[in-house]
Amino acid sequence: MYTWIKVLETGREIEFEYANKVYFIGSYDEGRCIFDNKNESITTYYNDVDLFLSNSKINDIFFKQLIEDGYIKIITIF
Repeated sequence: MYTWIKVLETGREIEFEYANKVYFIGSYDEGRCIFDNKNESITTYYNDVDLFLSNSKINDIFFKQLIEDGYIKIITIF
């Protein structure tokens, strides 16, 4: 979890895989958001990294839980 927090706090963007699908976390003026492989936002925008990790969901599962359970594979950090 520490790596995710540090990467997101520094404004980096992440491409990752979950359940055989590729997702992207972008960093914008509005905050951070998760996008699916169709480039559609699937979460709201968050400026606070902790809120982003705790409140964002993929398939009704909290993102933080997916990370902690090891279901997310980082592909690229931009």
